[in-house]
Amino acid sequence: PVAAARECLRELLRALPQRYAHVTVIDWEVLGLLCPGDCFYRDDIHLNAAGQTYYADLIALVLGLV
Repeated sequence: PVAAARECLRELLRALPQRYAHVTVIDWEVLGLLCPGDCFYRDDIHLNAAGQTYYADLIALVLGLV
């Protein structure tokens, strides 16, 4: 049930830009894997300093700030 609920949520989130022109979704499930180096703490969920920088840079890129 938890996996199905997660997948349902992912689908809902990924569909938001089609419904709302002002919404952009950063697909962290995909882009998080591309984070260079060691970007997560041992729990593989929370971002360490390198991961936080990578995430902030992605947001800045999407917003056109870089």
